[in-house]
Formats: sequence, C-alpha cells, structure tokens
Amino acid sequence: MIAFFCLFYTQNAYYFPSLISLGMEKIKNVNGKPQCNCHCINWLEHWEKYSARIAVFCSISDCYNHEGLIGAHVQKLDSDDEEHYIIPMCKAHHTNRREQNTKWITRYVAVDNVKTYEKT
Repeated sequence: MIAFFCLFYTQNAYYFPSLISLGMEKIKNVNGKPQCNCHCINWLEHWEKYSARIAVFCSISDCYNHEGLIGAHVQKLDSDDEEHYIIPMCKAHHTNRREQNTKWITRYVAVDNVKTYEKT
C-alpha cells in the first residue's frame, strides 16, 4: 500500500489536509465527535473541504451507493497509525462495526483540525 499527503497552498500557508492511500486498506468505524472543531456544518462537509473533492460514492470496496452519504469516523487497522479519519460512507456501511476494506484510492481527512504550516 502506498500513501502520500496532498499539499495545498492558500493565503500564505501550506496545508496538509488529507492522506491519499493507494491500495485497499482495512478500516473500522469508531465512535466520533458529534460536531467538527472547525466551522464545517457536518463531517461530510469537513471531508469535502479538506480533501478538495466532492463525495460521490461510499468509500467501502465494491459499494457504489451515492445516497445518504455521511462523513464516517474510521481508524486504519493495518498500521501503527492511531489517528481517526473521516471518509465518505453510506449509512449501511456506517452501522457496520466489523472490519471493512476501502476502495483502492481513498482520501482520509484527519478529524482534528488540519495542520497548518506557514510559508517562510
């Protein structure tokens, strides 16, 4: 599995808002915070804002459900990374508490506020 960060530049600051994973990853749903720390309306908007993408389908492998998507709190299982991330997910997969595989290219957005690196 290959992973890399996206770099964005806005108003004299660099942002590392999302992690892109190439290759299916095992994840599990985790209990999340009810509201965002930022000024996003909900977690799906948070994902769209910091991934620079529009949620079209569920992120779970072989699921192309596009109705009722939510920003799901997940944790990766095949790594030492204990961070909680947001990914788009349909309600059916969001209620599944077992291990699930994500699509081969999934953008993970950190739950906590995005790290900002000032331009020097």
